[in-house]
Amino acid sequence: MMMLPIAIARIEDAGERVFMARLYQEQYDLMYAQARRLLDVPQDAEDTVQEAAERLIKQVAVLMRLEDHQLRAYVIVTVRSVALDLLRKNDHIHGGDPEDMFERIPSSEEDVDAALLWEETVTGLVECIERLPERDQTALGMKYVREMSDGEIAGVLGVKRDSVRPLLKRARAHARAMWEEMNADGLCVR
Repeated sequence: MMMLPIAIARIEDAGERVFMARLYQEQYDLMYAQARRLLDVPQDAEDTVQEAAERLIKQVAVLMRLEDHQLRAYVIVTVRSVALDLLRKNDHIHGGDPEDMFERIPSSEEDVDAALLWEETVTGLVECIERLPERDQTALGMKYVREMSDGEIAGVLGVKRDSVRPLLKRARAHARAMWEEMNADGLCVR
């Protein structure tokens, strides 16, 4: 289960502490998913999220003035920066060739287009999921981001284990319907 970083509890200003606690709780799944996109080891991703939270705390005055979409972008960039720092550090420690980092960069215009399309698709899906009821968002996040078992999800949500699969199926169907509606309305780029 997600625990707030100790650094948040140490924030002196109560308003800033409440803001950061809420931000961390609301953005944790997104932060972890971004870290896992770059890092193979789940514990490295978790460490990245914790370090990113500490970096964000240092910028709390700036963060409190941002709109929601700007705040989410700031969080994503911070997580990616921490993850890339860890990759560079691990490559150096393990004697890796710094040139290997370039393997992650698309090699052709077609690859760049595919990467941009993927990013647009993910952004659209995130928007759909964010429109779901909180319980559905939580269930999907636990299953597909945190990779929790049905039993673990049932325990967190306070439902029977047999109820988890139907809940996930309904949440996916609802997200899919919103996705199709976004595409039909031309709200999605592709």
